Amino acid sequence: MMYCIDASEPNNSNWLRFINCPNTLSQRNLVPLEYYGNIFYLAIRDIDAREELLVYYGDSYARKLGIDTTQFD
Repeated sequence: MMYCIDASEPNNSNWLRFINCPNTLSQRNLVPLEYYGNIFYLAIRDIDAREELLVYYGDSYARKLGIDTTQFD
């Protein structure tokens, strides 16, 4: 491991610590939208309470996470 981000301390992080990258595109429940220079997240399906928020960060970032993007659905 080269780096580790500890997002458990609310005073040293923000709400984005709750958003992660899915292992497959079908697992995602959010998509990013840019509007007047701001990024918003749109739910693309109902999200249950305590369900992980998942947005696809893009192929290059997914590869850095070790996700095989050639197998994406």
